Amino acid sequence: MTSPEYNIHHDWMWDMFQEYVRKITRTASTGAMPLEEMQSRYQRMHRDFDIKIMISDKVGMIIQFLDLDMYRYTDFEPLLEPASFLNFLSEKYGGGKFKVNLYHDGTFIATKNFKIEEGPEKWRELLKQREAKTT
Repeated sequence: MTSPEYNIHHDWMWDMFQEYVRKITRTASTGAMPLEEMQSRYQRMHRDFDIKIMISDKVGMIIQFLDLDMYRYTDFEPLLEPASFLNFLSEKYGGGKFKVNLYHDGTFIATKNFKIEEGPEKWRELLKQREAKTT
């Protein structure tokens, strides 16, 4: 859970949003967006974000990314502090190399990688169970 003095402009999701805004404004003729405006835009948009969690799985010489789950921002609000989020990944999915994509109204914003080095790959069993349900 986030602490009462927690600032939403200092977490992994904010970092992803900043990267996105910097990339789209770098090519615009108006130049870089001022930090205050970026924070204001984030404040208006962040509750509408969707978060997709994927896992990288090496098969031979190929690395594939498998979809694990999609979440709404409201599901992730208590997990914005990096330690909380890493604990969530470890507890739910186990070890592995995770790719987290951020979306707003279906538009891809950014991706960030997270690595959980220790623990069983719980995600493998989770995917097997899901596949068994669909067959």
